[in-house]
Amino acid sequence: MSFSLYSPMEGDNWGETVFVEGQAPPPPDSDVNNASWLRVSAGYFETLGTKIIQGRSFREEDSPTSQPVAVVNQTFAKRFFKDGNPIGQHFGDLDMKHAGLFEIVGVTEDTQYREPTRKIPPMFFLPAMQRVVYDDPRFLTFEDRNHYLDAIELKTRGSVPGLEPQVRSALAGVNPDLAIIDFTAFAKQVDDNFTQQAMIAKLTSLFGFLALVLASVGLYGVTAYTVERRTNEIGIRMALGAGRLNVLKLVLRGALLQMAIGLVIGIPITIAAGRAMSAQLFGVKPYDPRILLLTTAALVVAAFLAAVIPARRAATLDPIRALRSE
Repeated sequence: MSFSLYSPMEGDNWGETVFVEGQAPPPPDSDVNNASWLRVSAGYFETLGTKIIQGRSFREEDSPTSQPVAVVNQTFAKRFFKDGNPIGQHFGDLDMKHAGLFEIVGVTEDTQYREPTRKIPPMFFLPAMQRVVYDDPRFLTFEDRNHYLDAIELKTRGSVPGLEPQVRSALAGVNPDLAIIDFTAFAKQVDDNFTQQAMIAKLTSLFGFLALVLASVGLYGVTAYTVERRTNEIGIRMALGAGRLNVLKLVLRGALLQMAIGLVIGIPITIAAGRAMSAQLFGVKPYDPRILLLTTAALVVAAFLAAVIPARRAATLDPIRALRSE
């Protein structure tokens, strides 16, 4: 079991200006040293599956009587420590005179605690069991507030039937006033943050399919119209000895050439549009070679089928009737 001030990706974690020991303070009203932070218990990172890149995570030994410690994310380490190794360094918040307050004991991988498309900010984590005694009453009030923990993460081995009633009963046994407002699986909580992106992706796929259908219908119409316009030419060719196979190749060559020109123009535009789309949808690549290959194959098949019917019709024309056509 692990406790945190706010559940991941809720976006309600605290934010403070960071003062690093041995470094000059940031300019007044500047956000260059701003960092987001959470207060969590031992086992929090292991429960959520957050990897520790350097150092260690929090332990039960990080108590009110031990050295105040902190764990930072990779962005924090890169922002405030040029060598990328903050282990053993000190920083503080609220005021420059507290710059040596917290000792950094670990670095975690960057994890998203806000909207999926937002840039991950510098973050640090403080143990739930440790307190800081400030000499300013305002800071003491703030310290009291950030110790109210309102989220619990439970790590289980697979699905546990009837888990929610058991958790509610266990918390009621600790304190009857502890009310569980929401009981949600972590995977669902993460999925809920992608609802809008998933809807946009489905709509985009639907519009893409409709565009493919319209392109196929349009290609058929253009090919049929071209054959109709060239009826007299086809009659002359057949009168001069061109066989049905030659006429079929002629019509198919024209249709496939149009498709090739369209692909040469369309693929770069698709890649450029994909780059723009990837900035709006989390986890979407600018382009996927497999998707491009599949789409190209679908267009080739659609172009072939759209051209076969007019081509066969042209190949079966009576040369005399074709020559009379206007």
